[in-house]
Amino acid sequence: MHAAIEGVRLAGQMCKRLQHSLAHEGVSKADGSPVTVADYAAQALIVRTLIEHEADAPIAGEEQAHTLGQAPALLAQVALALQSASAWTDATPEQVLAMLGHRACTTDLLPERAWVIDPVDGTKGFMAQRHFAVCLALIERGRPVVAALACPNLAFDISHEPSTAADEHAVRIDPIGMVIACTANGPVLHGPLLTHAGEICQAPLRPIPPRPGLPRAHPIITFSVEASEGRVRNFTSLADEMAHTLGSRPLPLAMDSQAKYALVARGQADVYDRPPRRNSEKAWDHAAGCLLLERAGCLVTDALGQPLDWSRITLGQTQGILGAPADLHAAVLAARKAVGGRQ
Repeated sequence: MHAAIEGVRLAGQMCKRLQHSLAHEGVSKADGSPVTVADYAAQALIVRTLIEHEADAPIAGEEQAHTLGQAPALLAQVALALQSASAWTDATPEQVLAMLGHRACTTDLLPERAWVIDPVDGTKGFMAQRHFAVCLALIERGRPVVAALACPNLAFDISHEPSTAADEHAVRIDPIGMVIACTANGPVLHGPLLTHAGEICQAPLRPIPPRPGLPRAHPIITFSVEASEGRVRNFTSLADEMAHTLGSRPLPLAMDSQAKYALVARGQADVYDRPPRRNSEKAWDHAAGCLLLERAGCLVTDALGQPLDWSRITLGQTQGILGAPADLHAAVLAARKAVGGRQ
């Protein structure tokens, strides 16, 4: 976990510095999703950090060396970004490609032990000056066992309750940011990402406070900002059904990235809801966040109530993700099943 925390701290600090300058710089991958200099630079920096800490398991990362190698101009920008951020001042294009290709998983089936990396989860949010997360998890024998997230724009101060307006900007952009991490057998820890001077905060992470008691008068559901693939229609139906099931209308909280998992783990929201979508989920999009929720006392399943299978990069049989405290999870699952029966 020490290696994981160090990796996401370094990458989180660098990405926060890059966010403004790269707000409108990005290219599209083969699947149409955006990728920026920060995505490649963060993944290369995390891999380098894991190697330095001798946490050298195979790596399943979202970004691929061969893709970047076919874009020499972008590759040069990635190396410059690493140099200018002072995290890796002598980085060269060749070294960047070496890190992206280092022990890279070449099949969808994960080995017995592997890191999964989403270097900038919520790239659209990153480009639009919203929330994003640097995500790292270690999976052993089909089970996440280490999780670390850096949420560079999410406040560490847990006393700040997010607004519950259906607006991504309801969660304020914070200058300090936060890191949250855990192992499969330990408590969830969190702490500031940066000092007020913009340097990495080296203070040890501390256990999160206990979740507030339930039921909350108005349970808060987190969901994606993006309106793609029917999620907004699905969420609206779920909100209506939740109002009937729980006797009060839940207040939605839209937000980019796995930072939503951090809100639920810390008790600032109650439900992580990701409706089923046309494209399969990827392990790097959820492994860290799901382990954090489990260690925070939540039940995590797919949207049909089935367990998650982490043996592959592609969660092919997973129908969405649903995480909530056990005494609320059943009610949300019932509401979701009712919604699914009407669509």
